[in-house]
Amino acid sequence: MAIQKQLVFFKENRQELCSKYNNQIIVISCDLQVSVFTTMIEAYEYGESQYGLGNFLLKRCVAFEDEVHIITPHIKAIW
Repeated sequence: MAIQKQLVFFKENRQELCSKYNNQIIVISCDLQVSVFTTMIEAYEYGESQYGLGNFLLKRCVAFEDEVHIITPHIKAIW
């Protein structure tokens, strides 16, 4: 599984990455290159255009918790 390598890299380097890129979004490529962004959408668009879907990890650098981000189409609530 391609994403496993990036997850292991993030877990092993979490402290350093999060102190350097606190509360920013990082993209980790298959060859473990790290790119930094301020928004999830910027990071997603970059990762998709540079590496293709399934070939990068998006992660917010927060040292104390795990976050999962699911990107879905906007759904408008009807009341």
